[in-house]
Amino acid sequence: MTKKDRFFKKFIKSIVDVKYYVNFNKETLGRAFMYLFLMSLLLGTLNSIKPMYSGVTGVSKAIKELDKNSVDFKLENGVLNVSNSPFTYEDGDTYIIVDTTKNASEFDKASIKSNEKSTMYIFKDKLIIEQDFKDTQEVKYSDLGNVTFTKADLVHLMGWVKIFVAIIIPLWIIVMFIGHMFSALIVAVIGLLINIFIKAKVDFENLYKLAIYSLTLPTIVDILRVAFGLNVPHSYKIYILITLIYLGLALKAIKDDNNRMELSEL
Repeated sequence: MTKKDRFFKKFIKSIVDVKYYVNFNKETLGRAFMYLFLMSLLLGTLNSIKPMYSGVTGVSKAIKELDKNSVDFKLENGVLNVSNSPFTYEDGDTYIIVDTTKNASEFDKASIKSNEKSTMYIFKDKLIIEQDFKDTQEVKYSDLGNVTFTKADLVHLMGWVKIFVAIIIPLWIIVMFIGHMFSALIVAVIGLLINIFIKAKVDFENLYKLAIYSLTLPTIVDILRVAFGLNVPHSYKIYILITLIYLGLALKAIKDDNNRMELSEL
């Protein structure tokens, strides 16, 4: 096994060849951690491409729309003023009503035709979001303090948001790596019982190493679940269960290998 193909060979073998876990059992814990980090780097990066692209392009589109839009606004001392107000705007599933000539208490909501969309009201003194005319959230501008915020400030802020989206990726990979370490620990602890039942005679450190490699396929499946927006009940429990199945099969392979070694020495 060359250094060049080491990670990818382990990556494939951890999914398709349970007997190869005999080799994982003989590796150091440091190599297992390095594998886990590289796996988190690879899968975390792939998993971040779509949301990063959507986030950056979405912000870029918003900045372009703000630049060419004739509507201007200014928030100062808890009071919002929007040019060309009042007007309405429909954005996907949201109906936006802008009227900064009035406070919220002065507006007659009965004048709005009932619709199934969420409605956002932007008034002089507050912002109100209603969903199905039931769930209501309010933001009073005065609660934001004595701030001044303009359209130019928003465009500038969105430029920083694009940078923030790019920074999020390495942070997400680190979080993913730490999360996998914790998941592997859970699997290794439960694996103690499997180890006793199978009588594989594998110590806890090696159980932890094997658990790390066992995470490979469940992690790929979980990333695909998120990418396709599938809502699977008890998804983390299923994730741990698949990992435990791999660990159990690996322990069985290690036990069989040890038995063959003992027989060959007789």
